[in-house]
Amino acid sequence: MKMSLKHAAKAVLLALAVTLPALLPESNLQAQNIVFRMRAANPSEWTRSVPVTINLPKGIDPEKDVSDLGGMELRYNMEEGIYVAAATAELEKGQNQDFAVVIRDVWTVPPDYLERLGLHAQSLTTALTKTTHSEDAVRLKLQIDEMLAQLAERQRRYSIGSVRVVEHIDAFEKTGELLNIVREDIGKLETFAVGMKIDPKELHGIPPSLPESEEKQKFVAERPVVFKMRLENPAGSERVIPLKEYLPSEVLPEDVETDDRLDVRYDDERGACFVEAREGIRVAAGEEVQIDVTMSNRWVISPLRLEELVTRATNAQAVTQGIMDSISKMAAGLAGELAEVGEWKPPEEFNADYVAQFRRQAGRLDSIERSILQIEELLKPKKQQTVFSAKLLERVQAPSRSTTWIIIYIVLGFLGIVSLLFFLRWYGKAGDEQLAAIARENSDETG
Repeated sequence: MKMSLKHAAKAVLLALAVTLPALLPESNLQAQNIVFRMRAANPSEWTRSVPVTINLPKGIDPEKDVSDLGGMELRYNMEEGIYVAAATAELEKGQNQDFAVVIRDVWTVPPDYLERLGLHAQSLTTALTKTTHSEDAVRLKLQIDEMLAQLAERQRRYSIGSVRVVEHIDAFEKTGELLNIVREDIGKLETFAVGMKIDPKELHGIPPSLPESEEKQKFVAERPVVFKMRLENPAGSERVIPLKEYLPSEVLPEDVETDDRLDVRYDDERGACFVEAREGIRVAAGEEVQIDVTMSNRWVISPLRLEELVTRATNAQAVTQGIMDSISKMAAGLAGELAEVGEWKPPEEFNADYVAQFRRQAGRLDSIERSILQIEELLKPKKQQTVFSAKLLERVQAPSRSTTWIIIYIVLGFLGIVSLLFFLRWYGKAGDEQLAAIARENSDETG
């Protein structure tokens, strides 16, 4: 039975495969790459152009994580927030063509990083040996060692080659949870160290969440942007082409200006605005029509927020300089990263790449702010808690038997007095109510 044209034009997903890279990073000799494979097929009786797309996992950095596109073109899906490898295969009847995209395995925590966390925890525990946090540090170190051992075993069990790629990726969720537990405990050790004026040398604790920022949410550039949509009619006669296009998630309905042919609406389920042609767009045979949608430009880094973060990073550097040089150096590095973000220039034309670049810079800015907030939290004065040792508590004598009975009698006497006062108050109130009732009866009789 022949397949329909719709099925003939669809690419067929074969499988995910795994291969070792030809050259591995020196810092992680166990790193592996993951290959996403796709086969385009044309089972029809004539030559066809078959579109092929491979959706890359969310969070992939195209510059750092994509090793080989295999001749495909990298595009950005503004609505989904993911990168897509795309190509068009020109296939004769019955012809197939394979495509492959190689990405770095970002679902494995590098073993050298886990080792570094263990050494960092050991260094902090040693530095806290003769402080009031000594016992807590030892307890946290034991927990960290246990979690790191579980992490290493879990990664070995779900490593590439031991399980399917899908299972390897799914297992990373639990791996991430264990890693966060380790980093939370390390963060406590770092807090202890800074509180005792000990330089932690480096910071691996989890930075705190960012507070909501009105400046971050509401900043809009003065000049709007124009989103250009193109409709093509390859047919031999005029056609009315339907149009429904979703806009980036940052857009609000009041941001959009367009002509009378389009309506601007908001999709609650997707959480995004879209424009839709009421009656479609008429396009002549063999022609292409461009539809312009003008929008407020929300894809610009707020200069006020950037200036504020530079000030905070510079202050943190100055406060810690000569006291905790590692934190001072970290703050200086953050100030340098902020300068790089400030130098970012968006593309001339507003398109998907424009949005992708902004989101990468905005994400980088959020990460920098969290690191600054982490330093500020560490430097806040901590109230010293009074710790009573077990030996001190052992020296406190228990009260004698006679003293205990005296305390009991005092408590019972106090409760008796309170009960008596309650009874007298209740009895007096009942008498007043009885007299009031008699007075009302006499009043009724005389009336």
